[in-house]
Amino acid sequence: MFTDKEFFAAENYRAKIKTPFELAVSAIRTIGADTNSSQAVLAMLNKLGEVPYGYQAPTGYPDTAEDWINTGALLERLNFAVALASNQIPGTHVDLKRFDAGNRAGILDKAIAGVLNNDISAASKTTLLKQVEKPLPDVKAPNDLEDADLEITNMRAGQEGGRNRQARLLKASGNPEVFKVVSLVLGTPEFQRQ
Repeated sequence: MFTDKEFFAAENYRAKIKTPFELAVSAIRTIGADTNSSQAVLAMLNKLGEVPYGYQAPTGYPDTAEDWINTGALLERLNFAVALASNQIPGTHVDLKRFDAGNRAGILDKAIAGVLNNDISAASKTTLLKQVEKPLPDVKAPNDLEDADLEITNMRAGQEGGRNRQARLLKASGNPEVFKVVSLVLGTPEFQRQ
């Protein structure tokens, strides 16, 4: 299988989109976050569309890009990246000092090297250079409303599901320039693909 020409074909390289669970796990691992898999992480996975063990069919969650990628899903993926990089998810913490280079261009270079191993297209890098100059919007998650209940709908009540008032986003912490750039790099097409 590994010697087949299709295995190394350019059109097959990074052709598969990460599922929400794969995206969350790879983002947490890539930037070196520590997590206790709190209710807030489950809430973010629910918002992304894939809570562990939440799919009703015995075949499991779908494994095709059409099921995971649309404009709303891409926005939620970027919101997750922002929340993760800015330490807004309770029970999850990341120290991004290794990406701090003192200026935006240096931070971007370190983030691309650390997150993507410098494997980025010219178009993506140009877009990132434009975006680092713009302010990052506030993350809107289902649990950041003052008195709203968080309901993880595809989990059973009494088993960590049902209504839950514990999962609220925290205030952003860390260097805003660094977490903005790292969030944007986590949102690139190169990171979204396997």
